[in-house]
Amino acid sequence: MRALLPCPVAAALMLALAPAAARSADELPPLALPADWPAPVPAPRNYLVPALEVVGINLGIWGFNKIVGKEFAQISWQSIQDNFHKGWIVDTDDFWANQFLHPYHGSLSFNAARSMGLGFYTSFGYAFAGSAMWEQFMEVQ
Repeated sequence: MRALLPCPVAAALMLALAPAAARSADELPPLALPADWPAPVPAPRNYLVPALEVVGINLGIWGFNKIVGKEFAQISWQSIQDNFHKGWIVDTDDFWANQFLHPYHGSLSFNAARSMGLGFYTSFGYAFAGSAMWEQFMEVQ
């Protein structure tokens, strides 16, 4: 059976579809990687690259919204000062933005840090910093 099914996923699928009487412990594929495969190499830790990526993500999304004429993207020095004086407020975004776009935007910042070998809580800090940057600098309240 193993000679016919070199892929463990295909073997597991075939065994799942086979009648129960035909299955035995000898037919199960091995779960370990082959010995000649290289060991996984951890990503090098880097703190600067994700910080630049978070800034780039925010600038890219803001630039797209400014080009298409979104009202919230028409920022000025006065709007940035107003954002600092007002503080954070509950926004009036629609369902689509709050349920899909905001989480996706945050996940881009979070995963930028995770991809550089940073831990969960450090990556959360990058997502939080990206969100703070957006709220204070990238939109008109």
